Amino acid sequence: MRIGWGVIGAGSVARRRTMPSMKAIDSAELVAVMVRDKERARAIASEYGAKRSYTDVLDLLSDGEIDAVYISTPVAFHKDHAVAALRAGKHVLLEKPMARTVRECDEIIEEARKSGKHLQICFIMRFHPAYREIKGMIESGEFGEIVMARAQMMKWYDIEPGSWRLDPEISGGGVLIDVGSHLLDLMAFLLGDISEISAIKDSRVRGWRIEETATVVGRTSDGVQIVISTSYNTPYSETILEIYGTKGSVYIYALPDGKGWLMKWRTNAGSFERIWPPIELFELQLDHFAKCIEGIEDPLVTGEDGRKNIGLIMAAYRSAERGYVEKVGRGL
Repeated sequence: MRIGWGVIGAGSVARRRTMPSMKAIDSAELVAVMVRDKERARAIASEYGAKRSYTDVLDLLSDGEIDAVYISTPVAFHKDHAVAALRAGKHVLLEKPMARTVRECDEIIEEARKSGKHLQICFIMRFHPAYREIKGMIESGEFGEIVMARAQMMKWYDIEPGSWRLDPEISGGGVLIDVGSHLLDLMAFLLGDISEISAIKDSRVRGWRIEETATVVGRTSDGVQIVISTSYNTPYSETILEIYGTKGSVYIYALPDGKGWLMKWRTNAGSFERIWPPIELFELQLDHFAKCIEGIEDPLVTGEDGRKNIGLIMAAYRSAERGYVEKVGRGL
């Protein structure tokens, strides 16, 4: 099945990752792009081979060749754009974070339910075969009872003055909701629901209104302790995941310069090592999206996953502001 795609908010990650992936796979066709500036919209459409360009969301949503939309607008607009797309009869692939609040997530999920259209959140780390293999190893008991897990995603990230990303009313926050959303979702994917969470954050290096560095400590419903580290202020650091159990452990990190991933694990059977080559996760995500629409595969990511993620992030922000551990439940 080939999906005709419309892209709402064709900048940043859409240009770097998503639209190139649409061009690379047989299951996707880029029909149209939408950005507010007319000339920029035309230039992007030409660059990526889209048939048409628009400057208005409703005009794109009325395009009959579009089956699904990828939404990569500022977070404050996610709810309105996703609801409008679902009401227009389009399937929706929505960039993370899903929205600014749990209530906004609920509105999107309800509209998807009423429309019967597929809703998927862009948690691309779930699609990496290394993480899926680790999940299988955990579920098979290869590492015994999991005791603790730690994840890190830190980088140097420049944001231009005046960018919407620096306005928490539009972005929803800083590195925690941006980068931390990926790590919190990965922990939930591998280890189950997170039931307790606490956090600290600061903006002491560059003085932004959003947090530049954040650390989260939590506990899953099964009692696994987790630690998550994120920052925009560390140029020399890697993306790392460590998981420790009563019978073994696994360590995986991103190799420098996009050379792939190194995975090491130890169990009672011995010590092992494997290098995973570079993988374009957006291509895997788009192919999966098409197969979900066809009914070939069950969704690996749902709107409910996005909702839980935002509930965790909001709880972490409350903890950081108030200085105590937050209990996390369905009602958040």
